[in-house]
Amino acid sequence: MKKTLFTLAMLTLLCGCKEHAATDHVPPRLKIRIVCPQTTIGFGESATIIIMMQKLVDDVIGTSTAYWSAIVRVDGKEFTRPWGPDGGPDGIMDKSWPQPPWSGPAIVPKDSEIGIGLTLSEYGVSKDVLSVGTHEVVVTIGQDVSNTLIINVIDN
Repeated sequence: MKKTLFTLAMLTLLCGCKEHAATDHVPPRLKIRIVCPQTTIGFGESATIIIMMQKLVDDVIGTSTAYWSAIVRVDGKEFTRPWGPDGGPDGIMDKSWPQPPWSGPAIVPKDSEIGIGLTLSEYGVSKDVLSVGTHEVVVTIGQDVSNTLIINVIDN
């Protein structure tokens, strides 16, 4: 039993996954705050949000790992990035992939925040999801959850 609890605790520390937690309360590893320079967009436009991250633990947390593992929730519906740091879908780098490989800071800082842009359309958030009206956006990285951001979509 002790070995099982130890193993679950280590998995929680390594991957930050709540599913592996030995208890319901796991201390946060990251402070995540999302902001949006433009909270009102026209129908059919994609919104870009900024993920502000700050490390709350002494562990080393890779910035690219945290960014690529982000889960976006729009109105409670979950969206994950369909590709990872090695390129387009299924890790195949091609010219249609909209971003270069990771070139940002390597480690999430503990003493300050780091901001990284995230475009909702990269996560498969389509105009069907961002219909005219008000939408709630939340970002989760591991067990850590951001604030709720409100995006208003207006008819053009």
